[in-house]
Amino acid sequence: MKNIEETKKKQVLLVMPKVPYAINDWNIPPVGILYVSSYMKKMGISVHCLNLCICEESPMVVLKRTIQEKHIDIVATGDLVVNYLAVKEIVDCAKDVSKEITTIIGGGLVTHSPEEAMQLIPNADYGVIGEGEITDSELVLALEENQDPAEVKGIIYRNGAEFCKTLPREVINDLDSLPWPDYEGFDYFEIARRYSENGKLTAPLTTSRSCPFQCTFCSTSGGGKYRQRSMDSIFEELQYLVDCYHVEEFFLNDELFAVNGERVHAFCQRITPIGIKWHVMLRIGKHIQLELLREMYDAGCVGVCYGLESADDSILASMKKTGVTQKEMIRVLEITKEAGLMVRGGFIFGDTMETMETAEYTMNWMEEHIDLLENVSISPIVLYPGSELYKRAVESKKIPDTVQFIREHCPLVNSSERMDDETYQVLVNEKVPAFAARYRTKTALWHREKFKERITPEQGGRRYRHDFSCEKCGFDIVEYIHPTGMFQHHTQCPHCGKRYDLFPGLVMLQQYEKSFSELLQRKGCVIWGMGESAQDVYYNNAYFRNSEALSLIDSNPDKQKAGFHGKKVMAPSILSEIECETILCFTGTINYQSIYKIVENANKNMVKVIWLYDILLEVLDVTD
Repeated sequence: MKNIEETKKKQVLLVMPKVPYAINDWNIPPVGILYVSSYMKKMGISVHCLNLCICEESPMVVLKRTIQEKHIDIVATGDLVVNYLAVKEIVDCAKDVSKEITTIIGGGLVTHSPEEAMQLIPNADYGVIGEGEITDSELVLALEENQDPAEVKGIIYRNGAEFCKTLPREVINDLDSLPWPDYEGFDYFEIARRYSENGKLTAPLTTSRSCPFQCTFCSTSGGGKYRQRSMDSIFEELQYLVDCYHVEEFFLNDELFAVNGERVHAFCQRITPIGIKWHVMLRIGKHIQLELLREMYDAGCVGVCYGLESADDSILASMKKTGVTQKEMIRVLEITKEAGLMVRGGFIFGDTMETMETAEYTMNWMEEHIDLLENVSISPIVLYPGSELYKRAVESKKIPDTVQFIREHCPLVNSSERMDDETYQVLVNEKVPAFAARYRTKTALWHREKFKERITPEQGGRRYRHDFSCEKCGFDIVEYIHPTGMFQHHTQCPHCGKRYDLFPGLVMLQQYEKSFSELLQRKGCVIWGMGESAQDVYYNNAYFRNSEALSLIDSNPDKQKAGFHGKKVMAPSILSEIECETILCFTGTINYQSIYKIVENANKNMVKVIWLYDILLEVLDVTD
């Protein structure tokens, strides 16, 4: 017979949502829920883990079976605001199994939008605001002891039709006191193996939390206190991952790794004897000096990612990028390149002081300094909850309904005080996407000129063999690219670790523009998907830009409303009304079954659907 202590224990299931992750593209699976799991286990809580990212079956089928087999009492999950639907699906599934199951949600979704999260996910019983390790554990223990959850700090819960928030939870000052993430419980490195494109096992390493700066666009601005782990704590975990999992490469996935050169120097001294590659995110500043960067290179650092944001000093000041100027930016990028490190960066458009002129100034600057950057992300500013820009937009009623804003996946909002809405729409829907496509193409061609390269279709036409020589060490690289990666593929030199962001599809579109235009001129031709790939094709193909015969389709209402470079974008239902013989599918977010179902409903049984990467194959066939 079980003793009283055992019968009181709740069976807790922590669920990692199934969302897309790409190890080599810096988007790595979250570790927050792993920290929560390890802390709960340290507190003696009966924890089960489920990683939906590695499920072979339908994730909800696996979730239901796990709940039933493990006799789960509490299901906890969480994610960022943009993935709220994945969180909602998990919570709804748990309640479908049994209304008696207690559900807890957390992550950035709840931290920055607690009331909205509870409204968007009606089946959530509790929300955890802020760091979850202590709060989740205290909440579960309170439920086990039938204590009043209102005594637990840092939560939001339902009281009839009302929401109640308890006193805020203090931040965890001593990060060394936390146990390492529960890698084993979530089969974490199975994700890494599946998503790694170069065969190397990569791992994130969290060395700090939060950020001391308050950039207006960042969801952590004005947030928690910046805290750092000790070097002893960091390297105990790092050595464990190397010894136990044979990790070959690390991403220091802090919001900001260091604010001074001393910490970087200390890290380099400790990691050099281990002989492992690593990537880091740093901030432009006086502490970034050539000597320090060379030390990083010698210590195994492969690349540095900087948040650049704008080349206009007035915009940088408006964003509260303290100490960052164009002059300082150029200095840091030049010495980072000189030190032998790869440089990545990001630019965003739409600040409160942004004008079309300041945006175009930044674009021109980027093109003039293309040699300083290996790869760049370019996008409009998104007002994520928690950021200063988001709070301003709510106060000014530019975001009139915060719940609906999240429900619509944080659509673009004009934050500029110097652009009217019409000018802003031109900037974000035409200027920025077109420039991003043009810049990607120029980057592809610029890098292509620096090393020998050959792209050939493999037997069966389902992969491409990409041969080139590393421009840094001369090593001959053979890369096999699945067609889905033709427009952007990430790899590294196996010899020196230099990262390459390859755009073979862009090169091929230019090379076979005539043949590609022949495809676009097919009778009743429809292009489905007005995203990044369509932007690339638009810039690289004059027929696409000038044709009035093409029909453009996208299921996103915002894209239908905005149009595409002055062209009308229609909903998929238009297929029942127009002549259509060929659909060129430019999106990876919709599958063949979905397209054919719509086509069948529209009585278009003779429609030929060609996927974007199949278009490239067909172009090759036409040319050859």
